[in-house]
Amino acid sequence: MRLLPARSGPAAEETRGRRFLRLALACCLLACAVWGMGLNGERQGRFRGEGGSVDDAGFLSPEQEESVREYCARFFKAYGVALRIQIRNGPPDDSRARAGGQVFLGLNLKDSRVLLYAPPLVRVALGEEFILSLSRDHFPPYFARGDWAEGLAGALSLLAVRLDATLLKGEKAP
Repeated sequence: MRLLPARSGPAAEETRGRRFLRLALACCLLACAVWGMGLNGERQGRFRGEGGSVDDAGFLSPEQEESVREYCARFFKAYGVALRIQIRNGPPDDSRARAGGQVFLGLNLKDSRVLLYAPPLVRVALGEEFILSLSRDHFPPYFARGDWAEGLAGALSLLAVRLDATLLKGEKAP
């Protein structure tokens, strides 16, 4: 039993057309929302994602560059924090790392300096003394020999070992 009579004639066609138009507009709106979420996800991935390395002057060989990128991806998967490594012939630019909450390791080859920045929780896990010792004690011998790439590899290894030891103990680093 129908409460309203079925429509027929031009009014029924107009209603079908309106329904189609509403459906088409709803599909367009949904497509725009999905597209916008995808763009936002890509943007978030660039700021927080897998990190990576920036070798502005081409100091790393392609094999070394690939190795560093793989290490940064593994670091992100293991600790949930992006690791960004920047190698420059001048002061590194850590502004994006500070804003994005990344672990940032910048090498200034011209002045033989190292900058390590970590978000507050990672900084607590590593310990202030460890962060300072990387730039004060670990890198200078490598810079003196001109073998900063080996120093970088050692620093990345020390960083992972320190985080693993702290996380396994479940306590603050000394």
